Amino acid sequence: MDLLGLELIFVNPNDINYSQRTVSEIRVFDPSKYKPINVIIVDGQMVTYDNRRLLAAQNAGLNTLEINTVEADELFPLSKKNTWWDKFKERYKDERNIVEGGIVPDKGLKEKPVLESSISNKKNTYKDK
Repeated sequence: MDLLGLELIFVNPNDINYSQRTVSEIRVFDPSKYKPINVIIVDGQMVTYDNRRLLAAQNAGLNTLEINTVEADELFPLSKKNTWWDKFKERYKDERNIVEGGIVPDKGLKEKPVLESSISNKKNTYKDK
């Protein structure tokens, strides 16, 4: 582990799994605003907490992406009691994930998340019939 945060880690964005089934918006990847995405490693599999930014990087066709690996027992930023793992587990069990297919497994999902508004539109279409 790089305790000082000096080591830059680059990976193929397609090797990272998602921690949720939906996203609220799809962003265009903007390198001038980019910050490394936070990734936890679960049984050898990288899983991101930053789903929209990972999706933007994959959609942009990037071959490499800078990541920040977080430790499961490390405190989540601005939290006095919740760890990164607590926050990942909370996200996995989010109601939106359950509605769209169930609790996300600990190793995350390879499938890209869907846009929440497209889900709402689909549900509204079904109601109209």
